[in-house]
Amino acid sequence: MVERPILRFPDPVNATRPTGNPRAQPRTAGPGRARQGERFQATFDRLSAAFASDDSLVALRQDPAGIAPERALVFVTAGSVSNFAKVAREAGFEVLSEEELESLEDYPEGFQPAGDAARLDRTLYATIPTIESFQQMLSLWRAHQRGENAPYGDAPWWKVFDLLLELRPWGPQDRLGDTARAVIEDRLAFRPDEDPISIEF
Repeated sequence: MVERPILRFPDPVNATRPTGNPRAQPRTAGPGRARQGERFQATFDRLSAAFASDDSLVALRQDPAGIAPERALVFVTAGSVSNFAKVAREAGFEVLSEEELESLEDYPEGFQPAGDAARLDRTLYATIPTIESFQQMLSLWRAHQRGENAPYGDAPWWKVFDLLLELRPWGPQDRLGDTARAVIEDRLAFRPDEDPISIEF
């Protein structure tokens, strides 16, 4: 039986579907290609080195179903990216979850929330790429940084790069969500002098 990473899925919430012409809807704006390159080139370089490593602790397996949670990649974008899941799957990324995160009041310089909003919306995409699909994404990133137009069908990747807030491996902050963390901190506050409490995940 194939073991898959255990990921936290968000609780369902009611949402209002936007109406009217989508082109007329206010859009979130990023800081621009050059600034995104400054922010994320080192991250792409580190991930590329990890994907190319022979170390069994970081090497990716060819079958995405066999990749451990530590090899999952998390994209956090400003707002959401239309058709990202579809395009990511076509590129070979297994998309495990898509989650709206709490919006930010203190967001990186250069980003502009949609319309007159004072906070920046965020969306998290948890994915598992193969080595080949990561290399394809890396090639697209380099083309984006050279100022080239997105290849046919890959425009959502340009949107991801433009609106990227975080790109990182799946980590502890993804295993334990903000709600669970708040509950634990609340309970521990009433037992400051007690022995450590064991928690099973």
